[in-house]
Amino acid sequence: LPVPNFDTEALDAATIAKAKKLDPFRLQLLLSDGRPIVRSNAATALGTLGPKAKDSVGQLVLSLKDAQISVRCAAATALGSIKSNAQRSVPALSDALVGAPDELVEAIMASVKSFGQDAVDPLLTRLTSRPERTEITLLRIIKAAPKTYIKGLTAQLLEGRTEIIKENAADIITALGLEAASAEKSLIQALEFDSVLIRTKVIRALGRVAKPGKALNMTLRKIAETDTRISVLDAVD
Repeated sequence: LPVPNFDTEALDAATIAKAKKLDPFRLQLLLSDGRPIVRSNAATALGTLGPKAKDSVGQLVLSLKDAQISVRCAAATALGSIKSNAQRSVPALSDALVGAPDELVEAIMASVKSFGQDAVDPLLTRLTSRPERTEITLLRIIKAAPKTYIKGLTAQLLEGRTEIIKENAADIITALGLEAASAEKSLIQALEFDSVLIRTKVIRALGRVAKPGKALNMTLRKIAETDTRISVLDAVD
């Protein structure tokens, strides 16, 4: 084992980093050890290696589903320290928020934050999820750093491949409220979509995000005059 007590007690990164040599391949194997303490310490050890442990990302992603919370926390923290393969790491970290206890949530949020702007596109791939799931995962992360994600969200609102992506983007923008004020122009553009659900969600988002004004009132009034579907009229009101 890499350092003394590796198999008997939880070791912090500073203690493990004192080891003369840490073999990433050997540590990956230890992530499958039958002892939770060894799996947890192995994940922590991989994190101390930073980008040198980039080949361990896949195994650490699997460790986010470990039965032991301590192992999941260590794996989440390690992924944020390695900061490699955001396309795989970030969506997996987001998914791990479902049903996560506070200590794991804290580790995941810190890890995603460490990816910075590199987290945006990978995270927004999860806009394809069910709305109730995006509220638990994406919204939780985006609320912690809204300015990082607004541009990506508005792009998905306008250019997303499917209606569910656009609907989820509109829902998240609505939940952000005034913190998403910069999305106003994109929301007005999105009013051109004929889908009743998207248009309704966009109108509600404007109600939370946009500053009241004559121009906005006129825009919504025109919508109400040309689109008499009940849900659209209700949203305008």
